[in-house]
Amino acid sequence: MTPFSVLIEKDMSMNAPSINHEFPNLDRSPIVEAILYFQTRTTVQWGTHELSDAIKKHLPDYPNIEIEKNSEIGYSQSLTDPEMPFPTSKRVLMGLRFQANDQPNFALFRPDSFTFSRLKPYQKWETFASEALRLWDIYCELAKPIEIQRLGVRFINQIPLKGIDELAQILKEAPTRVDELPLKSFFYQSSLAVDRDKLEIGIIKTMSPETGVTDSDASFYLDIDVYTVESISTERDDLISLLPKLRYYKNKVFFDLLTETKALSFRGAE
Repeated sequence: MTPFSVLIEKDMSMNAPSINHEFPNLDRSPIVEAILYFQTRTTVQWGTHELSDAIKKHLPDYPNIEIEKNSEIGYSQSLTDPEMPFPTSKRVLMGLRFQANDQPNFALFRPDSFTFSRLKPYQKWETFASEALRLWDIYCELAKPIEIQRLGVRFINQIPLKGIDELAQILKEAPTRVDELPLKSFFYQSSLAVDRDKLEIGIIKTMSPETGVTDSDASFYLDIDVYTVESISTERDDLISLLPKLRYYKNKVFFDLLTETKALSFRGAE
C-alpha cells in the first residue's frame, strides 16, 4: 500500500486530476449521508397518482412513499366585483420520496430533479453509484429529461469530538482562536473552482452544538459538494465518464483537509 503522504502529494493540482488516483480505503468511514443529485430540464407534466403508480411498478423494493406538496398562491376574479380579485390557494405536487425496505436508501423524484441518498452505514462507491444510476434510468423513462442542468455528488461526514481542542487534531487548519477566549461556535464555508473540468466544489466545516463544549457531546461536520457548472447530456455513457471525476474531487478535498492521523484512524477496527 502506498503511504498516505505520497498519495496526497502525487497530485496537488486541482486542475490536473488523476481519476484513477488511489486514496486510502476507510472501513469506518465517517460518512453519515451520501447524495447523488440531478437537476434537470423536462417538458413532461406529472400527476401525483399517475407518477406514484408508475414508479411503484419499477421500485417494489422501495415500498415506503411520502408525497411532497406545496401551496401555490394565485388570484381569481370575483363574481360580484370583477375589479376586486381574491386570493386562492392550491396544493401542488413537489415530489415523491421513496424509501427502501431493508436499506437506508432514499429516492426523491421531482418534476425538475432526481436525488438518491444513502444514510450510514455507507458501503462503497461502486454500490452507491450503481443504485443511483439504476434509479436515474427509471426517472429518465418517466420524466424524459432533455438535459441535466446540474449533476452533483455531496458527502456529509460526522466526526465526534471529545472537546473543542480536538479540532486541531482533526483539521490541518483549525479555527482561529483569540488568546484564551473559549471558542463558542465554528462555521466555515468556501467554494473552489475547477475550471479544467467545469466543476465547482462547495465546502462547509462546522461543529454542533454551536456552544462552548468541553465534554464529549459535540461533533465536527465536513460537508463536501462537487457539482457541474454547465448543462450536460443525459446519456448514460457521459454520466459514467463524469462521475469518477466528481468522486475524485470529493475524496481529494476530504484527505487534503483532514490531518493524516485522523483520516487514517477510520481505516480499521477500533
